[in-house]
Amino acid sequence: MGIGRYWGRRIVPVVIVLLLTPVALAGLQYDGNATPAPEPGVEPSVSPANLTVVTTQGADPRGDNVGDGRLAGIRTDNRSVVFVHDRHQWYYDVDPIDNRTLLFTALDTDGPAGSSHYAIEWNWVTNETERRFRVPGDTHDVDRLGPHRYAVADKADHRAFVYNYTADEGPKHAIDEIEWAYRFREHYPGPPEAGESGDYTHLNDIDTVHDGSAFLLSPRNFNRVLAVNRTTKGTEWTLGDQERPWVLHGQHDPVVLETDPLTVLVGDSLNHRAVEYRRTNGRWRQVWAFNAGLNWPRDVDRLPNGNTLITDTANDRVIEVAPNGSLVWQYNTTDPHPYDAERVHLGDEPRGPTIAEIEGKTGANVTTPDNGTAATGDDPFRWAYRTAGWVLPIWVSPGEFVPLVLALVVAVGWLGVEGTMWLRGVVSRR
Repeated sequence: MGIGRYWGRRIVPVVIVLLLTPVALAGLQYDGNATPAPEPGVEPSVSPANLTVVTTQGADPRGDNVGDGRLAGIRTDNRSVVFVHDRHQWYYDVDPIDNRTLLFTALDTDGPAGSSHYAIEWNWVTNETERRFRVPGDTHDVDRLGPHRYAVADKADHRAFVYNYTADEGPKHAIDEIEWAYRFREHYPGPPEAGESGDYTHLNDIDTVHDGSAFLLSPRNFNRVLAVNRTTKGTEWTLGDQERPWVLHGQHDPVVLETDPLTVLVGDSLNHRAVEYRRTNGRWRQVWAFNAGLNWPRDVDRLPNGNTLITDTANDRVIEVAPNGSLVWQYNTTDPHPYDAERVHLGDEPRGPTIAEIEGKTGANVTTPDNGTAATGDDPFRWAYRTAGWVLPIWVSPGEFVPLVLALVVAVGWLGVEGTMWLRGVVSRR
């Protein structure tokens, strides 16, 4: 054995261990339940104007790590936890109904009848569930239309419908009291690629728009959002399409900021950006985008002060950014995959000013160029870290990712050397 191989076999494992040490220490220090949950049902001292609510899906409930999703109320000023709702396993959209009541969707996977999916109205001050009813499987979004009526984004059956809750207080089941329904297969008979799961639309959001005359729908797998007239069920307008993923790709949570000119803000999830489009003369133009460091953003809200609140899902954080892209506020979740974030006193979808309005008031030019492509702003490292984030443990930050990659490179290189030497030995013995 050569002296180089002799020392290499002793030094290389030491180098690999040293490079893996930051990752191991981060894992030992990580505690997904580190944030204490306050005792519920006590009148809080925090004002709703100083409260941000955040939902998290947690780990995939169909995997091994089950039950770490939750709804948390966070003090906006110091990011301390005011309350926690963690009675279910996975939390999706949350809408503040008023300063005390929240409407959210949640699911459990270990009930006696299998998976159970609910829409829940919960008073966070008194810790009382004011209303709860079943919704179709894996429903992401339910919006309250009135005291007894709800709009449901039915992902499982590829439809949007309006449900009247009053019948649920009697002998009938929810499915019997659907007042209105829009079935995607009746309007889009040629489905896009569904995949093995049969996930035709992956409808993830529903909102009323145009003074309640239409629903804004987000079928994620269509790479588009569309406004559907509630009377005729005709499509009033669309943004994006299946064949142009650089416009929208796997989007979430669109919101109409203005109708004249039509302006839409949306979480362009698989293009890893928050983006604003404006339509003039029948043509959509990208007028603003934020993409610095985002990894699969979903909920995007324009606040009245002109800043944008973004749920940066795969980075396990919620951020607020100014129109020029500077970071104003950040909250790092202790459990993975935040889905939605809302400022309680602003209600659901605050619909703050458009970029054009902000520029008109401030005189600052924050408009992004319309280059026809998704400006991701990625460098190779950011792309590699974001891609690896789908399989890496949650505690691996960019700081630990670098030595982890170096350890992998060293290990693969050394194994390659050892393998080559072994093959040469086999050949020489022949």
